[in-house]
Amino acid sequence: MKIIKNILVTVVAIAFFLGLVVLGTQIFFKKKYDIDLFATINNFKTLSQPVDEATHFPDIFGTQDEKDAQAQVNASIADLITFDEETGKYTIHLTEISSNMGAEIDLSDKQLGAFAQMMVAQQMDGKIKISESTTLDFWIKQIKISDVKEDGSATFNTVVKFDLTSIKNGMDKFPMSIVKKYVPDFLYVSSTVDIQKDATDNFKYTVSSNTLTFNNLTSEETANMFKTLDHFLKIGSAENLNKQIGETVMNVLVGVEGDEEKQGLAVGLKPVGATGYKFTSVSEQGHFVITIG
Repeated sequence: MKIIKNILVTVVAIAFFLGLVVLGTQIFFKKKYDIDLFATINNFKTLSQPVDEATHFPDIFGTQDEKDAQAQVNASIADLITFDEETGKYTIHLTEISSNMGAEIDLSDKQLGAFAQMMVAQQMDGKIKISESTTLDFWIKQIKISDVKEDGSATFNTVVKFDLTSIKNGMDKFPMSIVKKYVPDFLYVSSTVDIQKDATDNFKYTVSSNTLTFNNLTSEETANMFKTLDHFLKIGSAENLNKQIGETVMNVLVGVEGDEEKQGLAVGLKPVGATGYKFTSVSEQGHFVITIG
């Protein structure tokens, strides 16, 4: 969760920094470091604008995908996922498995997104604490699998939505009040990485950065923001952050054998029959499969 905290701190830091930029500073940094502060300002203004989810993220999962995910998982392990009609909440019983996998678990990317959100809601109550006084609501909104290779590798996109209103509510005093308008109510982090399966170990993988975007920004605009902030605050590049996000998601879905802190779903199911994982494509839709046999 340190990764998420760093993202949110970076957004606020960018806003504060931009509020202090003047023309002379722009000329100096453009000539000396090839950093365009005015472009960064325009990028941040774009970042603050509302996001049309349907336009930017057409593969967002829905209620039916949640039901289908439950059915797919339970077809392999009975009652692994249960649903409470009164609370409207799903429960994943990962620590209470008493039978072996009866079949492969095959989830479409939308079903996988729904499953991931179930885990977030169950394990974290859909919230992340970034300081002693600040807790943010967040949601997995989309998982998209594309460019699937014959060896089961693929390009993997995850979109996470953060509610920043509690941060903005604490920015009423000077000097943060002068940059409050540049902080969006909601931050959408869209992380796309390439997952390369290991040739000899069905549970191993390598993650490399593809693209990272915030809200309405392009990947180039997002990278420009990171370049500016890295110069002043040493936060690292967009590529490094994107790789960390991808590794975090894959640690949840697959995991790392021998590392209890990174024992994901596929590795966790190894004692009951899982032999690995792979990405597949069915009618141009990406799928995540936990294999058996």
